[in-house]
Amino acid sequence: MRENARHDYDTMMSAIAILDILGLYMKKGYIDERLALDEWGWLYARAHSKHGEHVLKEREENDEGGRVPWPHFRELGEKATARHLPPTGMPGN
Repeated sequence: MRENARHDYDTMMSAIAILDILGLYMKKGYIDERLALDEWGWLYARAHSKHGEHVLKEREENDEGGRVPWPHFRELGEKATARHLPPTGMPGN
């Protein structure tokens, strides 16, 4: 995707970065986690499970510095996915 659809890739990277910041703010207590996941958890879950996991894996494989990319996106994505996506991967509550 990085080479064939550059605009889509850049848009996806921006979205993941914003969701990582949201995760950081929730972890620090600036934003109530329960409230945020009630309102945006389904979107967070879809972003994490549909594209995010693949992007994180690709970044980890290509990063020579050993840095874990977007740790807050990963942590909150896993919580949101467990809460909002049944095993089939379709949205639900």
